This record gives sequence, C-alpha cells and structure tokens, in this order.
Amino acid sequence: MLSRRLLTQAGSAPGILAALTSLCAFLVYLFTLAPTITWRNDGADGGDFLAAIATGGVPHPSGYPTYLLLGSLFARLPISDAAAYRLNLMSAAAAAGAVAALSFTLHGALSSAVRTAGRQAPVWLDALVVANVVLTFGFSSILWSQAVITEVYTLNALFVVLIWLAALRARWTGRPWLWGMCGLLLGLGLGNHLSLATVLPGLLVLLCPNRRIQLAGHSSPAGAQRRRLSFGPSLALMTTFVVGLTVYAVLPLRASQYPPINWGGADSWSGFLWLVSGRLYAPLAFGLPLGYLPGRVLAGLALLARQVAWWGLPLVMLGAWLMWRRDRQLALSLLAALATAFVYAVGYGTSDSYVYLLPAVVVLTIWMSWGLYDVLSALHARAKAAESVYRQTTWRVAGALGLCLAALAPGLPLAANYGTVDASHDQEAHRFGRAALESAAPQALIVTEGTRDTFTLWYFRYATTQRSDVVVVSGPLLPYAWYTQSLAKHHPDLVLPAGSSDATAMVKELIRNNLPRRPVYLTSPNWPLPPQFRLEAQGTLHKVVIR
Repeated sequence: MLSRRLLTQAGSAPGILAALTSLCAFLVYLFTLAPTITWRNDGADGGDFLAAIATGGVPHPSGYPTYLLLGSLFARLPISDAAAYRLNLMSAAAAAGAVAALSFTLHGALSSAVRTAGRQAPVWLDALVVANVVLTFGFSSILWSQAVITEVYTLNALFVVLIWLAALRARWTGRPWLWGMCGLLLGLGLGNHLSLATVLPGLLVLLCPNRRIQLAGHSSPAGAQRRRLSFGPSLALMTTFVVGLTVYAVLPLRASQYPPINWGGADSWSGFLWLVSGRLYAPLAFGLPLGYLPGRVLAGLALLARQVAWWGLPLVMLGAWLMWRRDRQLALSLLAALATAFVYAVGYGTSDSYVYLLPAVVVLTIWMSWGLYDVLSALHARAKAAESVYRQTTWRVAGALGLCLAALAPGLPLAANYGTVDASHDQEAHRFGRAALESAAPQALIVTEGTRDTFTLWYFRYATTQRSDVVVVSGPLLPYAWYTQSLAKHHPDLVLPAGSSDATAMVKELIRNNLPRRPVYLTSPNWPLPPQFRLEAQGTLHKVVIR
C-alpha cells in the first residue's frame, strides 16, 4: 500500500520539502513573535510557566513536566535579554517542527492514496499537494496564534503529529517497534498537556486486528497476518507509554526544593495527585452549560473550517469519503480522534478551549491531502488520456489552473490570519508589570485577583528578579494550604490569615494583619475591604489606606 522509498528516504525529496516548508513557517512565526510576556492570543498563562522555569518550580496543574524540561533548555539560549522571548521562540520552533513532521506524514498518506486509487501521477504532484496542505496548516489561526507566545499547545501539536507519523508507519510497514515509539511519544506528550489523550481512541482503532490490511503494498503471507494479529504492537505501546509517563517524576523532585512557584506541593503524594490530575480544573471539563452547547458546536465547526481556509473544506470532505471507501479502518481511526478532540474542546467550559481543536485540525489536513491529490491527479490523467488536441488543451488548461490555485492557496490563511495573531508589537502585559512594580513602595505587599495580573507579576518578580523586596500574593489561592505554606517559608515576615475556604475573608485578614507593618496594594478594586480601609489609585495599582 505504501512505497518504501517515501517511507524511509528522509534525506531526499520528502526531507528537503519538510525542511523548506518548516523554515518558511518558522520565519513567519519569527516575524510575528511576541517580544516579551504577552496577553495576546490567550497567552496569560505564560507568566506562570516563565516564573516556574526561572525558579525551578512547578506551574499550575497538571504541572507540565515535559514542557518544563524543554523550556529550561530554551531559557538558557544566549538569545535576547528577555526570558519571555526565549520561551516564545520555543513555541515557534515546536510549531515549525509540527509542520515538518506533518510533511512526512502526508507523504506516507499520499503514497497510500496512490496505491489504493491505482492512478499514477508525477512525483512533483505529491510535493505540491504536501507543500500546500502543510503550509495551510502552518498558517492556520489556532497553530499560528500559539506559535508566537509562551504556551504548551504548539508542543502538543508536535506530539500529535509525531504520534500519527509513528502509528501510520507502524501500520504500513508492520514494524512493532514503531508502536513502541508511538507509546513513548504519547507518554511524554501527556507530560506536556493532558488533552493529548484525545488521540488515544484513534490509536485503539488502528490497533484493532484487521485481516484485510495489506503491508507495504502487497498481500501479506499467513505468517505476517498472524504477527499482525498478535498482541505485540499493543504490548510495545503500553510498555513504552508507561516509560514516557515517568517524566512526571520531575515534579516531586522540583517541589522538594521548595521553590516560590510550587503549585500543589507535589513533594507529597496527595499534592502530587491533586496537581497531575488537574483537579482544580476538573469542573471545566464537559462543564459547558447545555444552553450554550448549540452555539458552541456551530462556532467550533466554523473554526475548524477556517483552519483549512474554507476553500479546503470540500477537499476535506472528498478526502474523508475516498478514505472511507479505500481504507475504512484508517478513516474510522481518524474520525474517532477528530470526534474526541471536538467533543472535548466544545464541552470545556472556558473561552480559550478552541486550542484543544488542534488534534482535530491535524486529521483535517490528512483528509485534505487525499482530496487535493485526487482532484489534481484526475486532471492530470484526463489531460494525458484525451484523444483530440482540443480536449488535451482543455484539460491541460484546467490542470494548470488547478496547480496555480493550489500553489497560491496557502497565501489565503497567511493574509487572513496575520492581523489577528501578530504579537510582534504587543507590550500591554509588559507595561502593566513594570508600571505595577514601579508604583509600589519599598517592601510592598501586592494582592492580585486574576490570572493575568498574578502571572505577569510573578514573571517580573521571579523571572526578571526586579523588586525582590516586593511580595506578590494571589488572593484566590489563599484558601489552599500548600500556597500559604509556601508563602510562610519564603516570606516569614508576612503575617498570614488563618485557614479558610473563603478567599475574600482571607484577603481582608491579610490586609488587616500587614497594613500597619508594610504598604499594601491591590491590582483590582474588586476585593471587598474591611470598613476601616479605603483605596487610592496609584499608577496601575490601588493602594490600601486607613480612613
């Protein structure tokens, strides 16, 4: 079903094309990269990752150990004097890596399409289709928006594509060790983001025995069929999957050093389970109110169509239909992965859950490549088979027009998405953080309210080491014992409130306990104050003063 030359010869045409498309995407990402910490493209969590990496700490659930390890390497690059820029660069590199890996995946998928269709076409047609589809993917709004900020989602996309590459090659070549590679990538990838689990249903479909599968484009002998039906691939995947999950051992090791950013207190078993299970965000999973569900579904479908630049939607449908006819197990596998990712993204109760659609976008690109290849190869075949000069000319003109449109098509998402994802001039978060620290008096206590202000000030306090005299306290985290214990260890002069489940009451007590001893500021006027205090605006902060 698949040419071995296109499977294994990474250094020739497929390798060159992968390098060129990846470089093209990376340069675009680099040109639109955020220069520092940013809130653009729902990137507010970046400050937490940056502060955790700078202090050897543990960020918010689920801890993201794989991201921490890679981020620690990028943080040491001798590039720029802004720690945030280096982590933004890591996101761009991961997105470009996903483009390169998708190029190899599509070469294999197109070879499968050629074998099942029985239609011959020039080699350059493969290259044109792959370049078109991978650049459309690279310039899609979701991937591009995450490629220019500090976030985990482009690395998640890279793991998704690598897993499909390993799984499809394992299926087409019959090599069980590739299933082992697939399991290892899945385990390590879950150490980057738990939403990677949405690819698992598709992998399970591929692992199901199928007597009609042919290996390497020819009928398999009985022995090969028996090997295909053995439990070897499943055992290889499960074993290496467990090995990959050991990356989570990084979290208790880091937590045991008691860094200032230490979510969950993962050096204890209960804290570790709380962190890695994402219990803090569990109510958000499938937590969307039912009344919002129809609108969210329609918005999700429209957003998926936008990722293939709309014009690619008919090709996606054509490719899915062709795959259903020619390779039903593969079609079911991809459909299962797409449906799981879509349901998870739609049901997640936050406004930025669209990023969980990236695994579904990868599936669309595979179908899109089949559809585009079928259209262009059919035009080429018609032009060659035409008997009269008039018909040959007509089909050649149609084919040339189709080739030109295919070559220019990636420019559509590039132009359409540029203005919405470009973060190269964004300084809003940076200005807020600097202004807040500049307006705070010596030895100030700053109480934050939300993700944006908390993580931004953590970045400036710990990753840039500015104003080490200032104490930044997250009001919503005060009810968690692990947080107050960390504050007590790193700020023993801070008088902390007694334990309570009411964050507002604890903030009030924190102000009462510390205001006579040190200046207290709020990043938001929304916190209710004790009656003896009032607020005075001071720069971007609100100073608490006695009436």
